[in-house]
Amino acid sequence: MNLNVLKALSVPGLVSDSAIMDLLHYNPQAARIVSDLCIGSGGIAAPELRLGGVDVIGTESHKGAVVLATPDGFPVCEVKATSVTSYYTHLLSRGGERETIESSRPSYIVNRVREKIGRMRSAAEEKQRSMYVSSVGQIADYFRSRGNQSQTMSVTAQTIYDLTNSILNGLPVDTGAMQTLHVQAQSLISSKSEMLRGLQEELLDRKWWFVANHGDYGFAVYKPTFPSTLTAKVLVDSMGRGELQQSQMNPIGWFKSLAHMQQVCPDEYNNFYVQLVMTKQVIGSMGRDVYKWSAPIKRESMFGRLDVSADYDLRPFCPSGDFFIPEAALSSWSYSETNAKTGTYFMMECVE
Repeated sequence: MNLNVLKALSVPGLVSDSAIMDLLHYNPQAARIVSDLCIGSGGIAAPELRLGGVDVIGTESHKGAVVLATPDGFPVCEVKATSVTSYYTHLLSRGGERETIESSRPSYIVNRVREKIGRMRSAAEEKQRSMYVSSVGQIADYFRSRGNQSQTMSVTAQTIYDLTNSILNGLPVDTGAMQTLHVQAQSLISSKSEMLRGLQEELLDRKWWFVANHGDYGFAVYKPTFPSTLTAKVLVDSMGRGELQQSQMNPIGWFKSLAHMQQVCPDEYNNFYVQLVMTKQVIGSMGRDVYKWSAPIKRESMFGRLDVSADYDLRPFCPSGDFFIPEAALSSWSYSETNAKTGTYFMMECVE
């Protein structure tokens, strides 16, 4: 095993030659596991898993870790010298650490993990799509809540009783009360219609980028296409989750930084960068207290174990160092119920 083999097994642009050399020098056992898993899952030409990220290693005492990803770059699991940890699914059927297979024998780890690769990839892809559905749902929730705020009727049981009693018994109807109810109902129907129109024009009729930001690992950009069956009414009545699951994700790529995106797809980068700047300016004009959230953060790298709970400014960012607030980029890692790392996901309008 050498530099060229691991380069061929890497996601293009996400791993530097120097990081691979550090891996080979300081952590050859992890490098062996990585190689065996990737090559064994599809051969060197088309592996199901690829090398996506290498921790800052640098010393014998800190041997670091490696991220294996889907062929397009989505992180799937973390490899160390004596263990593999799946980010989104269990590798063991019992035990306290079901996400981790641990052994001093690399062959044991490789054999146990190899049979789970399909499940790990499926879980990662499901995670990505579920976060996309959730991100679209947050936009829809805004319109739904805005419509619900204006869709109210003030009707007492006594009013309903008096009107229905008069109708059923042929008595004179209180036309004033009837007119009040009529106006309120008309306003409610009009308000819902306006909410549906806004949801259609502001969400469904526009183009979007879906961004998965994984901090110092990198970020992915997709151009999702809504299915024809998804309408504003479906989103309001049933959340549209089934329809959103049928969206075409249309990946643009995984990138280590904005500079990397500019290098490999300059046309998309130009539109993306301009919209990022505009989004930052709009949100920034709302004040720094917008989008505050108490989150577990990592002060070292995506692989670190130094967790600090603090309030950080969570706005839509790309990785630290690209022009957004560094503290927020650090906050892009949070934890799921299985202690798996997960990124920050958001939708951003695509203006071309």
